[in-house]
Amino acid sequence: MNKENEYYRLAKEASLETETNPGLSSIKKIVLKSKNILDVGCGEGTKLNNIVGNNKVSYGIDISKFAIIKAKQQYPKHNFKIYDGVKIPFKDKTFELVYSTFVLEHTDYPEGFID
Repeated sequence: MNKENEYYRLAKEASLETETNPGLSSIKKIVLKSKNILDVGCGEGTKLNNIVGNNKVSYGIDISKFAIIKAKQQYPKHNFKIYDGVKIPFKDKTFELVYSTFVLEHTDYPEGFID
């Protein structure tokens, strides 16, 4: 198994922990009241699908083309796009909820990511 496959296999396992991870559990509750949802750094899509479920159409963006391909294959109900890491590819005020989890530690410039 190559490094990318192994990384996303482990990420998928962590993304399934929405009941035991307090942050993911909190986001899951907020999602119930939200319509348009964006996961920034969605990886291979499991976290988004597990948080949002199949009842809502949502969006995920990631800088990894490999991850986006996997996300589209695994969760075709949701919308996934490649993200350049700088500018979110949607107009302002498109989403009621934008979240990002397990991403900041992978950035070279966290302040820029937060901005």
